[in-house]
Amino acid sequence: MGEPDCESIQANEADRIQFSLNLELLKAEFFLNGAVGQGLNTIDPSLAQRGPPRIGTKKANLDPVVDHIIKEFNFQVVDNIRSKAVGSNYQNLVVQLLMIDVGTNGINEPTGRNIYFFFIAFVFLITLKLSPVNGAPNCGPIVADDTDRIQFALNLEFLEAEFFLNGALGHGLDSIEPSYAQGGPPPIGATKANLDPLVRQIFEEFGYQEVGHLRAIITRVGGIPRPLLDLSPQNFAKIFDEAAGFKLSPPFDPYLNTLNYLLATYVIPYVGLVGYVGTIPNLSKKSSLSLVASLLGVEAGQDAVIRTLLYERAEEKVLPYDITVAQFTGYISRLRNNLAMCGIKDEGIIVPLYLGAENLMDSNILSANTDSVSYARTPPEILRIVYGTGNEHVPGGFYPHGGGGNIARSFLKKA
Repeated sequence: MGEPDCESIQANEADRIQFSLNLELLKAEFFLNGAVGQGLNTIDPSLAQRGPPRIGTKKANLDPVVDHIIKEFNFQVVDNIRSKAVGSNYQNLVVQLLMIDVGTNGINEPTGRNIYFFFIAFVFLITLKLSPVNGAPNCGPIVADDTDRIQFALNLEFLEAEFFLNGALGHGLDSIEPSYAQGGPPPIGATKANLDPLVRQIFEEFGYQEVGHLRAIITRVGGIPRPLLDLSPQNFAKIFDEAAGFKLSPPFDPYLNTLNYLLATYVIPYVGLVGYVGTIPNLSKKSSLSLVASLLGVEAGQDAVIRTLLYERAEEKVLPYDITVAQFTGYISRLRNNLAMCGIKDEGIIVPLYLGAENLMDSNILSANTDSVSYARTPPEILRIVYGTGNEHVPGGFYPHGGGGNIARSFLKKA
């Protein structure tokens, strides 16, 4: 046999999307049969287009939480197949579907229940699809070049790196790669969180991944000075008060324990993730597309792990408040939607059926729209959220002096 072909092929967008249907159909049959005991021919036979039934699949013996997760995945994959089958706006689908697929790949077994072999089987089926998508409609697309768009993302990467590293290790970027900060001030109020060993290990890994993201961006397009970041308990307390709609007593402390820290992490990474989804369609260079799609893949996996860890505790009350984990995630998502002012692009881990996968699931481990493809946000939307002001011209929140780079600074000049 000759050498394997690892080069890009020549094909149009329709053929590339339709090729990935092979994998979507494989996942749909495995997920549906594993959790429900029946396949696509029962759920939506038209999507099979008279193809033969699968061989040898059957219902798996799953515990209740994993059964619910896989059922949600079932209907998301069905949505994915339908999205590709209708054939509209191919580029707008692919990277949005990437978040769902990589998010699925990112689910890990956090509590040691005996489901290892089923997870190994279904994770093996996941594949990545990398291509551009369009940004959010009717919410002010901006004019900027590739470098400025990618450097804008450094604002969120700095935020995640500092929160994850400090929470897990008690020190941040200045102790690991100080040159990446380019002289920017250290964050305010970041400290080591009181985490259980598993969660500490997860966020230490995530923190080092964010260091890698910073290096990847700085190496490709150059860096920006780290903006002043407010990671203090007081800032998080203000955010959670605004999300809940009243002043929590005692004030919410993200570093107090594992559950509080997980809820605090829910506040941050998803914003950067949907920002990457919104960035890709506006990039012009192949190298830029490749970089941002690759960053998105890891961000999606991180977000999926966070949401899964929270979903396992969805009905648990967050002490000493009379509010469940699921309610807090809903409050935070509602706050971000209200601040961004561009409709529903953010959902908690439990949703009404009309927002769930195929209108059949109230679990929402992976946040996605009615076709189970990812939401996208523009830089102005992101700034409204992370500033906490609902105004991209008025800094605050995590960025007391505003974000860095040409895009963020351009809005401050217009204030």
